[in-house]
Amino acid sequence: MTSGAKTILGLLAVGAAGVAVGMLLAPEKGTDMRKTIKDTIGDLSDKLTDFIDDGKEKLANASDEIRTHANGIKKEVKAGVDHTKQALS
Repeated sequence: MTSGAKTILGLLAVGAAGVAVGMLLAPEKGTDMRKTIKDTIGDLSDKLTDFIDDGKEKLANASDEIRTHANGIKKEVKAGVDHTKQALS
């Protein structure tokens, strides 16, 4: 995991903790507070799921790009080897 991803996850965790503490200190009825906490956790869960899905998509794109580059290099090396063989024959 990159340091950028760790930073984002850390910020999400700190934000969630701050929201939870703020809600626990707010003067609300227990049922209202539980509903608010449940809704907030659901929202954070959705955001985390979106973050993970975005990361998977970026990883897949990077993997495809690396594969394409590797195949291009492989073709160039093969062409160079073939050319060298012909030159030495």
